[in-house]
Amino acid sequence: MPVQFPVVLWPLVELVQRHAYAQPDRAIEAARQLLKHCTQPEHLAFVYEQLGFAHLILGEHRLSSLFYEQAAKAQPPTVYVLANWAHALFELGERERAVATGRAALA
Repeated sequence: MPVQFPVVLWPLVELVQRHAYAQPDRAIEAARQLLKHCTQPEHLAFVYEQLGFAHLILGEHRLSSLFYEQAAKAQPPTVYVLANWAHALFELGERERAVATGRAALA
């Protein structure tokens, strides 16, 4: 089930989703603005996941890993959070954590 944000935040949510792949810098900017309005765990998890993905696309693996870790703390992680977090950890040279996280994604 998709995360439901208040209507007033929809424009920011749409910006984050629309730019995550092609223009991750714009997605990051919108996500940081959206984060200022988040109080619910599912909202935080969504924004942290989007920030993790945008930083992963940019090759900023340390930031990506940190945001995926926050997403996993905010709410039980999805397969996407775990798989992408494993990718970031692998790129950082944290092989054991990457394998464990990747296995959790497969479970």
